[in-house]
Amino acid sequence: MAHLLETMNRIADNDPTVDKIRKIPTGTVVLYHGRMGSMRQGRTEFPAMVLKQHEDDGSLDVIVFFEAEDMIWEQRVLPRTDTQPGHSYTVVEPVEPPEPKSTLVDKYVKQVAERVMGIVDDMRTQMYGDYEPPEKPLMDYLDDFDRRLSKLERKK
Repeated sequence: MAHLLETMNRIADNDPTVDKIRKIPTGTVVLYHGRMGSMRQGRTEFPAMVLKQHEDDGSLDVIVFFEAEDMIWEQRVLPRTDTQPGHSYTVVEPVEPPEPKSTLVDKYVKQVAERVMGIVDDMRTQMYGDYEPPEKPLMDYLDDFDRRLSKLERKK
């Protein structure tokens, strides 16, 4: 029988219509929705921490935190759907921290850096035109040329 299960698992892995069980790691915080008619202080939704996920149906064992010292252990909690509104969970998506706001100084530094890079590019174009920049600095070539010129003047 194990070979039949293996075959069915492979078929399910390749079939896009089969719902895949979402893996939820131990320690993840989820939102627990209480059973129908059950509430605490007018609330029906509570934070819960995952203890275990069952491989057969993807249900969770969770610890539900009603109050500071009021916790319970709920087993086989399924994801919330239209048909399963109670004794269910929804995954709490992590909150992204807001991007740091650029300060005026950051904007100014960025503008200056862009301006300087533009000036450097213009100078490079003015100095070399369509040619590739040389391997050594231009001043080294000028110094070498000046030495050669002075040697020629001494020979005369």
